[in-house]
Amino acid sequence: MADQFAVLPYVGPTFAFGVGGQIKESYPGGSVKHDSFGSDRFNRFDVGIKLGCGLEWNMIYAELGYQWGITNISDFPDDADAFNRAFYMNIGINF
Repeated sequence: MADQFAVLPYVGPTFAFGVGGQIKESYPGGSVKHDSFGSDRFNRFDVGIKLGCGLEWNMIYAELGYQWGITNISDFPDDADAFNRAFYMNIGINF
């Protein structure tokens, strides 16, 4: 039975490209939506580090991980910094 399990740790670089999103600005009396990407919003490209571990049993696969963005993706004019961070879980079947 032990030979049916595999532990799959991983660490490495990630490269990401934003494809869509909106920013909602609220003000008294209403709100307005803008595209997330542009010269005064967020950069589309991000580079980061991914760390996690997967478990495989027969055809079933599950993993947990965390991703740290190391690129400042902010293009806001007030010099605010913004970094992507993500905790994720995947469950699936390998064919």
